[in-house]
Amino acid sequence: MKDVQLKRRDAAQIAYHWVNAAAIVSLTLTGLAISFGYPGTADLFLWHLWAAWVFLAALVFHIWYTTIRFKHFHRMWATLQDLRDGLKRVPGFGRMGSGPAPKHGFYKVEQIALHWALAGVLLIIVITGFILWKPGRDFVAPFWMPWGWDAVFFARVVHQVFTFILIAFVLAHIYFAVLVPKEWPRLKSIFTGKVSFSWYAKEHRVSPQLEAQAKAHQGSPPSGVAMAGMRPVEKG
Repeated sequence: MKDVQLKRRDAAQIAYHWVNAAAIVSLTLTGLAISFGYPGTADLFLWHLWAAWVFLAALVFHIWYTTIRFKHFHRMWATLQDLRDGLKRVPGFGRMGSGPAPKHGFYKVEQIALHWALAGVLLIIVITGFILWKPGRDFVAPFWMPWGWDAVFFARVVHQVFTFILIAFVLAHIYFAVLVPKEWPRLKSIFTGKVSFSWYAKEHRVSPQLEAQAKAHQGSPPSGVAMAGMRPVEKG
């Protein structure tokens, strides 16, 4: 079934990924310049602010598109099976670390955990960002007003610390996507939206429905695509 392609991401998800990436890069560069107080950086705050609004708008769209429109929020919850499989992927973890690595769902439990950790980091960055932005302080008053201006100064430190944590997340994401060969098919899908069924089946638990869709498309024209659990299969 090497010629069968699965649609892992659609155009909207690919667009969100790159808009989000551009916003984070812009926020990071302008934020670092402002933080270190380089000459002429005062005007960069407006760019920083616009990038923040783009990031927030894209994030709201991502949450709506993934969890409300397509109801795929369950992918971000780990099951007991996911936890057991995650332990089996730890080399040398007693007997559970021996043998081949088990297959996983749409995401590994490690990816789910990192996703939630990243969500927490971003939430803290957003809240502290609103505290530092004078017109936005009223929106997050419970997070700073009881402590007065000390909380505002503290928010700046927290904002900077968690920004560096976010940078570490981004660098790790780029490292595993670009420098780990087995992840290259997944990396390619962020441009094309597709992965091969043979690659998908090596690492993921394949449902009978998806396997039936893939078999139905075996030998079909290149335009035939089976969906990786997103929408009904497209006809080639």
